[in-house]
Amino acid sequence: RMPRDVFNVIYGAVEGEGRFVWKRNPVTKEMQIHPLNRVTAALRILGYGTPGDKEDEFIEMGESTILDATKEFCQIVVDKFADEYLRPPTMEEKARLLKLNKARGFPGMLASWDTSHFEWKNCPTCIIYQGQHRNRKGQTTLVLETVVDYDLRCWWAFFGTPGSCNDINVLDRSPTVADFLRNEDTLKAPKPYSINGTIRDWVYFNTDSIYPSWSIFAQSYPYGGRNYGERLFNTTGEGIRKDVERFYAVMPAKFQALARPLRYWYVSDLQIIVKCCIIMHNMVVEHKQKMRRELYGSDLPWWADKEDQSDEAVAARAAGDACREERTLFGFEALRPARGDICDMFNGRMAALSRRMTDPIEHIELRDDLMNELLLHNNRA
Repeated sequence: RMPRDVFNVIYGAVEGEGRFVWKRNPVTKEMQIHPLNRVTAALRILGYGTPGDKEDEFIEMGESTILDATKEFCQIVVDKFADEYLRPPTMEEKARLLKLNKARGFPGMLASWDTSHFEWKNCPTCIIYQGQHRNRKGQTTLVLETVVDYDLRCWWAFFGTPGSCNDINVLDRSPTVADFLRNEDTLKAPKPYSINGTIRDWVYFNTDSIYPSWSIFAQSYPYGGRNYGERLFNTTGEGIRKDVERFYAVMPAKFQALARPLRYWYVSDLQIIVKCCIIMHNMVVEHKQKMRRELYGSDLPWWADKEDQSDEAVAARAAGDACREERTLFGFEALRPARGDICDMFNGRMAALSRRMTDPIEHIELRDDLMNELLLHNNRA
């Protein structure tokens, strides 16, 4: 399941940290457990979802030692690799994702956004925890919110919300939205793009209909669509949203510890474990992309690694370049008060960004433009 190159990178980062040091026992003068045994035990716990006492015969380690090694392994992986493998995409990566999604009929789309519930076995039995974490099916769960692209690379992840919350409640406390408000460049496209003749400079995300009508979300039309264009948009959007749904099926298949009820007692430990699994998954995805680049010269699918050269497409791109400086739907200028301290300016900028992100009118215009663009895309195809 994990390429040897990825394992070597992880083992090289973990070896020599904390418990993963090969040293002698100060009393018996014998060598203690090798770091490779501890890493193997941690990966078996995450990969197979087995309890710690089941691995003691195979690894020849005690249950408490295996569980401590697993938690410390996850913490070290998060500390070492989170900044590289669990971060917002760069401008080059955005350009690649926009090119791929444009070939799918959704120009300007970055990734898909959704949540999923994971059952928590050792949830405390007090009424406060049981009430907060019990979902509509009567299970005590924790919610994972992710933003995933076509290759199942996870760019943002937020885990630990009680299971009684739905997608809207999770969105209200999501650090992903806070990241957008703190840094506007996270939503900036590498260059302005055109959707049905409208020039835009912000990316957007594909979500289901439970999410609010924000300008950064593209949702399905209600009631299944009233005409052919709306039904086509709904069907295509639901197919693209399978990216994040496949992610929630692939992760428990790779890491059986997520497929079974979570056994740890503290939410902080579970957050580290889930984040570690996502980071290792992203490392494998990036390794596969690197192998495709070495073999085929590009990591994009064959149907996305080309540009539409039809007369209509060339004319549309020329018209978009001509009016790019004249018309920008998402025009924005940071609030710069003539007088006042930096805190007032920051609060004003945050308020302006928030109004722009949550504008329902721009959401409706985005959806209508995407429907018309999708109709043109299908006619050219």
